[in-house]
Amino acid sequence: MTRIAQSLLFLASISGVFGCTSARQKVQGDIVRSIHFEGNGSFFSGQNDYQLQGAMEQGDSSFGIATFPLNYLAKPVTLNSKALSVDGYRLETWYAENGWFDAKFQGWEVHHIRRGSFNRAGMVRLIGHVDPGAPSLIDNFNITGINGAAQRVFASTIQRTGSLQKGGQFSLLTVEYTKAEMLELFGNNGYPYARINESIRARPAQRLVDVNFDVNAGVSSRIGEIRIEGNVAIDRQIVRETLPFNTGDTFSAKELRRGQTRLFALGTYAIVNIVPDLSDPTNPNVPILIKLTETRFQTLRLGGGADFQGGNLTPRLATRYRHVHLFDRLIQAELRTSVGYRFAIDGSSTDDSRYTYGVNLGVSTPRLAGPNWGLTAQASVEQDQIPDQYVYLNPKTSLRVTHRFTDAVSVTFGPSLEVYKILTVEGDNAQVLIRSLFGAGFDGTYQLATLDFGFTADWRDDPLDTKRGTYYRAGVRQALPIFAPSPDAKPYTFTDLLGEARTYRRIRGNGNKPFTIALRARGQVLLSEGLDDDGQVVGVPYPELTFLGGSADLRGFRINQVGPYETVCTYSDSNVADAFGQSPTSGTELARRHLPVGGQASALFSAEGRFALPYGLSFVPFVDTGLLSPTLGSISPSQIRVAGGVGVRYASIVGPIRLDLAVRPLFPEDRAARATFGCQLGDVQARGVDLFSTFGAGTGSDRNIPFALNLIITIGQAF
Repeated sequence: MTRIAQSLLFLASISGVFGCTSARQKVQGDIVRSIHFEGNGSFFSGQNDYQLQGAMEQGDSSFGIATFPLNYLAKPVTLNSKALSVDGYRLETWYAENGWFDAKFQGWEVHHIRRGSFNRAGMVRLIGHVDPGAPSLIDNFNITGINGAAQRVFASTIQRTGSLQKGGQFSLLTVEYTKAEMLELFGNNGYPYARINESIRARPAQRLVDVNFDVNAGVSSRIGEIRIEGNVAIDRQIVRETLPFNTGDTFSAKELRRGQTRLFALGTYAIVNIVPDLSDPTNPNVPILIKLTETRFQTLRLGGGADFQGGNLTPRLATRYRHVHLFDRLIQAELRTSVGYRFAIDGSSTDDSRYTYGVNLGVSTPRLAGPNWGLTAQASVEQDQIPDQYVYLNPKTSLRVTHRFTDAVSVTFGPSLEVYKILTVEGDNAQVLIRSLFGAGFDGTYQLATLDFGFTADWRDDPLDTKRGTYYRAGVRQALPIFAPSPDAKPYTFTDLLGEARTYRRIRGNGNKPFTIALRARGQVLLSEGLDDDGQVVGVPYPELTFLGGSADLRGFRINQVGPYETVCTYSDSNVADAFGQSPTSGTELARRHLPVGGQASALFSAEGRFALPYGLSFVPFVDTGLLSPTLGSISPSQIRVAGGVGVRYASIVGPIRLDLAVRPLFPEDRAARATFGCQLGDVQARGVDLFSTFGAGTGSDRNIPFALNLIITIGQAF
């Protein structure tokens, strides 16, 4: 679903809520519009407004809850004098727990934004005054009690665990976090009965704190008897083979979690509980109980949505049928269908109204030859439109064999076959457009056979909303010399190379709520035989070229709008429009279209800072830098494009709802496009963005705005 369609659906849902609400909720007492503090730290410190508000009982009506129209959705928070009177003590306690032993709360200021009346509640803003003083530092961090085998195994490792380091700022949160890390370390290495008693000695006068952990590792343990309950359709032996552990292995809580993940991946279980029996701390053989609950093997779901692209609105209906135990075996089958109807939003022409549809059938098994091999076969057909270009039909099929070296590392390989057929072309200049994009001699259809290889290493904690971990992928797509673009042309022989790396680091500092730094680097190269006389890449069909721009890569640019473009004109005289590469001699110019040409090489680097906020929200500043080159020999630093901005994320049940506002400077090709009048058929120029739909750029010579804006509304993180 595109950005505009998602925003329309969001507004529609809000309208539905308003329609079910007859009147504004009556509020008793003064509404607390906001709470702020003076004397505390900044947003990036360990004593910001959000941290202090978390220690209070008194809340506020942030994010516009107190104002129209959000006051219809949630009851505003009112002033609670009793709670506010003791919140000062709560704040001082919070400061002390986080190392500010000299902190003093100096009182509240109540500012009336509006006075209450007979039919309207009053509204206030609270300002708390604090004097945190200087924070206390850790003077000594000692670990005692570890002896025997535990000492030999863990001594050096534990000393490097956690954030309790000499000279670091003290906080109880850091102490508990380090303790949890150490217990996890013990539990993953054969000591599930480990216990830690911490002692803290503060010296307020010196602003120093000593921390000691007294460790009782307990007995060294192994996996004992494994009992399986609840399996009906799946043979018990298959369950055992799926588990990464067996009786006699060293006990590891991490391996138990891996076993749970593997059993879920079979697709046949709704609930998987792997429970160790730790009731007897002297037992070196820990019994394991695996409790399984099967899911519904067959499901049918109906849905819908809408796309908005190129001035066309496309409502869609979709179905999804899934069977996870086909033929009473571990075979999963999924059938997806969608149908839509596309029309111009201004209703100007029925020629722009067309049906779109898609059908996708996939069959897979996670156990082709043992638990580490899988097989997936897919067949699909799609009919859709490239906005302002053409309508296409794209049947394809693929076969993939997967080998899992570990739960995180895997390789896939197999062949693919597809047909790409252009059904109709937008506008009156079909021959010009097809020649511009696909090259001379293209008859409207091409076939492509490839052999694909992929490598994936995924150590992310959550693929949908990652907080920590790393992710790597690499791929090679080799075109097989079977099909050619035309009878007298050479077969497709290109090689598509793709590499991507992502890293996520969760940072804790000074007792602050953790935030995540996310980085991504991606590169793609197409190896071919070079260029023909028309500047077309030899041996690479147009849709297979690399593109940049959009909500998932280089924000600030519309989808695929980075890099070179070709100008194609439409005239009142269609004969003139068919004059390849010739300037018009007659006719009236009706429209001018700037079509992305794509390239042979692209690179992308993105960085985000994800700061947690109350109410499931997060604040995300970001920067994207990319480069797209039409040929390998023309790569230049002048092709680098950059955009940055800020975003807000809301953690919903369907994934993070993302709102990004990207800003970027206007590049030379932008200004050239603004100054271009008239049209030259077949003329290829550098271009970065469609200025006609980018906020602020303008097209008239009387406007000189030095930047462009792009608003993005979608579901899911950018990466």
